[in-house]
Order: sequence, then C-alpha cells, then structure tokens
Amino acid sequence: MYKRVLPTIINEAQSAFIEGRYLLQSVLIANEVIDEAKRSTKSCLIFNVDYEKTYDSVSWDFLLYMLKRSGFSSKWIMWMEGCLKSASISVLVNGSPTAEFLPQRGLRQGGPLAPFLFNAVVEALNGLMRKVMGANMYKGFCVGCNDVSISILQYADDTIFFGEATMDNVKAIKAILRTFELVSGLKINFAKSCFGAFGMNDQWKQRAANYLNCSQLALPFVYLGLPIGANPRRARVWEPIIQKCERRLARWKERYISFGGRVTLIQSHQGALWATVLEAKYGGWRGLTEEGSSNLQSIWWRDLKRAIHHSHHGKILQHELKWKVEAGDKIKFWEDRWICHEESLAEKYPRLYMISSQQHQLIGQLGKHNNSGWEWNFNWRRPLFDSEIELAVTFLSKVEGKSINNHGSDSWEWAADPSGIYSTDSAYSMFWEEAAAESLEECFEELWKIKIPSKIAVFAWRLFRDRLPTKSNLRARQVQILDMACPFCRRVEEDASHLFIHCIKIQPLWLKASGSEGGNIGGWL
Repeated sequence: MYKRVLPTIINEAQSAFIEGRYLLQSVLIANEVIDEAKRSTKSCLIFNVDYEKTYDSVSWDFLLYMLKRSGFSSKWIMWMEGCLKSASISVLVNGSPTAEFLPQRGLRQGGPLAPFLFNAVVEALNGLMRKVMGANMYKGFCVGCNDVSISILQYADDTIFFGEATMDNVKAIKAILRTFELVSGLKINFAKSCFGAFGMNDQWKQRAANYLNCSQLALPFVYLGLPIGANPRRARVWEPIIQKCERRLARWKERYISFGGRVTLIQSHQGALWATVLEAKYGGWRGLTEEGSSNLQSIWWRDLKRAIHHSHHGKILQHELKWKVEAGDKIKFWEDRWICHEESLAEKYPRLYMISSQQHQLIGQLGKHNNSGWEWNFNWRRPLFDSEIELAVTFLSKVEGKSINNHGSDSWEWAADPSGIYSTDSAYSMFWEEAAAESLEECFEELWKIKIPSKIAVFAWRLFRDRLPTKSNLRARQVQILDMACPFCRRVEEDASHLFIHCIKIQPLWLKASGSEGGNIGGWL
C-alpha cells in the first residue's frame, strides 16, 4: 500500500523507488539545466551533496513524524514502528558476538521497506526548500521560456541543488542542510560535497565553496553514475559506463541466463518534472517534429531530432503517434495532421491555407461553443473566387463533423498499443515486427532467385505468407468446415505451422529428408 501512495505524497523532484519515476529523468533535467546555464547569460550554482552513513543515522522519531505529516493513520504508523524496533544488533569482537542490544536509529539496509521509508525522511528536505522559496529566501534556476524553476533533485541519498549564483542562495543552502541535519539525524559530509557555478568568477566560486566548507566542482561531473555537462558525442564520455554495463551484464548472464530471459533489464516511463522541463525548453514532442533554432538546443536533443527525422525507426515512431482532439488547445488547425494522419489540412488544401488569416492558430481559436454545439468561424484574407467555392465546400464538409469538446486537453496517442499510452515494450515489439517483415522480404527476394520450378517457388511463398487453403484459413474466409482436425494425426486443428512442421506424422518425413533419424526437427528447420 505504501508503495502505491508514494507518487502522491513525494515531491516530483524525488525519483528513486517511486513507480513511474526513473534515474534517467533526474540526469536529463540536470543536463538541461547545465546546458541552459552554459548558453545563457544567467548565473547558476550547483551544489552536489554527499551524506555520511545515510541509512544508519536516520532518526526514528523524525521518520514517524514525517509519516504522520503525510497523512498515514496512527495504526499504520504503529505497524511501521513495530518493524523498526523489531531488530536487534550484536557486535563481533575478535570473532565472538557480544550481547544483543536494540538500536535507537537507522534503517535496516537490504530490507524491503527501507528505501521507501527513506524517501519519507528526505522529503523533509523538499519541504524546507519549498518553505524558503515561498518566503523568497531562495531562487531556483529557471529553465525554458516558461521559466520552470529547478532548485533540487533527489535520487535516494544523491542530492543536487541548483539556483541563481548569489551568496544569499549559498547561505540559504547551508541553513537548509543544517536544519535538516538537526531534525532528521542525517549528516552532510561537506568535505566530500562539491560546489560549482556558471557566470561567476573564480574568486566568487572559491568564496562560496569556503563558506560551505566544501571543494570546488569540476565540470563535467558525474551524477547518478552518468556524465553531466559533457559532450555526449564523444566516445570517451561513455567508455566507463559501457565497461560497467558489460561487467554487470556478464554477471547477469552467468546467474540468470538459464531462466530464459525472464529478467527485464531496462524500463522507462515519462515523469512529470522532466516532461515539464522539455515542454518549457523545446515544446515537448512538438519540438521534435518541428524545425527549430539548433543554437538553443542541447546536443542530445539535436541528436534525438536527427534520429526522429532521418532514421527509418524515427519515421516509424512518428507514424504511430496520432493527435487526440479534446478542447483544441494544443493542435494547430491547418498545420497538424489531426483529421488525416497522412497529411495536414494545409497540405490537402494549399490554396485555402494561403488565403487563410488563421494559418498558425490552434483548433480552439477557430470557433466557439454555443447552445447547438461547436461552431466554426473561418476568416479569409480576401473573398473567395468562384473557382474556390467548390474547394471550400469540400473543405467545410471535411471539418464540419468534427466535434470539439469544451473541456480536456489535446494529447498524443500511441497507436501501437490498444491503451493509447506509449511504452518501451510496445515500441520494441513494433520495431521487432518491422525488422522481421524486412527480413522476410529479403528471404522472398532470394527465393525467386533459386533455380527451381516456379510452381514450387510460388507454393513456398504462399506457405511463408500463410496463404495456403488450410482449414483454419478457410474458416477465416467464412468457408464452412465440418472437421477442423489435422487429417494425419487427428489431434490438432489444421493450420500451416502444424501441417508442415509440428504434426507427429510429418516430422519423421523431415528427419528422413535431412538424413538424420533423431534430433530436434525444429532446430534443423
């Protein structure tokens, strides 16, 4: 139950152990902040925090207080308290255990509850940041045209502060962390923490680092094991990560390969904060599909756009994304493909588009709701010529039946999944099917080159395409079949796969044809 409610009680700046939030989201936000700080004239501070013995020093009283503040019932909190106090500790001295004693603080590392309870503790740091920002005592770093304020990112005990590079902000950070230390029991290792800034001279950076009693941050730096502020196109940036992945994959293969690939290695979903950052800087997904000034875009975003526009997979991805119209607040009436996915209204009716005075407007701006429903209101730069009247009638008949709601927001739908929601699993399956189809087409090209009678080649083509008149195919074409059983074994319904490969009466023929009386016929095929 606790895991299910975490997304509603933990701030979106925290991304560890919370369903729908992932490590890469924090890395993406950090990289976008650094990229904008480099390109803009705005100053920006970065403070990478290091904790001492994170789980061992958590105050139980403070944890229970945070659970109460989060709205949990006293009975549930009592259960959590029982879990905390059920442990006992014994210390080994010269190999011999001492008498057991009960701990007074800390979370049991490796326990299933520990990561989720730790989230509740460090949420207090988010609360303190909200308080000081609400009192105008701290100013975050604003990203994008919407000025999305980024002040803190957390992934378990990996915490990083962003903000305007001012001494007031530096002092506020130290006050926040000292307060957090006193109430939570956690200790900040300022000596191992690092401070850096953009838009400020070296003397100011050193003064701020001295005030925080920490070292200066070297750029690029590593956050959550990934490079921040580095050029992602350079191979040496990724070499340490690739090597680490190879080592871990080697251990994974050794331990789990016999389970037939039941372990899922990577899964990714959208998260609210990073999606807000991308929306503010680039316009979200629309920014990928439209041309924009590359001078204001980060390197990874430019590479992503190149992949979307100039790769085969990118074009497939675009084809599966379709607009879902609600109130018409995001979709451009003329320029987006919302009625027909193959072409926009501007592409279908270029003459009308040229004389429209509403070329770049959203759907919701081209009409209004009245008592009878939605009413379109089109404005033209000049009166229509007689030759354009018929075209205009066709155009109006095309849009007249489209209903626009007076509530809800337009969104993208992922056509490759019945739910309409994008997932890496559905995208992978789609790409895999596409690759399999391409491979099959290559096989067919080779088939026609083989010097065999044409009727055999055609038969093989029909077999691979499942176009033979098997009983299952005939039934699919509404042909009445009284007996669907295989005529040889009488055990299974007759289809091409069974008839030519899996039937126990047919397999001996393949074995004899292959010159072997044993073995796995599936492997031979």
